[in-house]
Amino acid sequence: MKTSAAGSSSWCRNGSRASRCAHALLGLCALILASLPTLAPAAPPDPLIERATEPVDATSATLPSVKQVESKLEEIQSATWLDEATKTALGEQYRRALTNLESVRSYEDRAAEYGKLLETAPEETTRIRERLAGQQTPAAGDGAGDEADLSAEEIATRLNKVQADAAIQETRIGELEKMIDEGAARPNEARARI
Repeated sequence: MKTSAAGSSSWCRNGSRASRCAHALLGLCALILASLPTLAPAAPPDPLIERATEPVDATSATLPSVKQVESKLEEIQSATWLDEATKTALGEQYRRALTNLESVRSYEDRAAEYGKLLETAPEETTRIRERLAGQQTPAAGDGAGDEADLSAEEIATRLNKVQADAAIQETRIGELEKMIDEGAARPNEARARI
């Protein structure tokens, strides 16, 4: 009997019908055994792996309270079994966590304010629109809209008045700057006298 692959296939061709059936049955068994892991019922999934692969919803995540983080920080600071470098590193992490918790709280407060504003915005908009629609053209004594009715002389008079007011203000600014300079020089004069 030959032991080579070519010899065994010739043996099957030349052999009896029973040997060919046995050979076919062995091949079929090998195929069935190879497909068994895919046919076997799947093992129950690991809940830890499932939770780790789930997307995290920020609203459902439970954050530690400020008191919990502060107690952990105190616990780390008072721990005698930790070296100073580890205490410092952990302390910084816990302080960052406290800062982040404060940020979360302020963001939640802002989100609540924005939610209230979104609820009241349509009513407020309607009120403003009604008020604007109720206002007609400005009243004659308001001074608004009078510029179109002014003559050239009145415009020149107003311009001269504005320029005079500007000159007065510039004079006052100059006086104030002089006072500031004198005030700045006083300590130096006092030192010179001493």
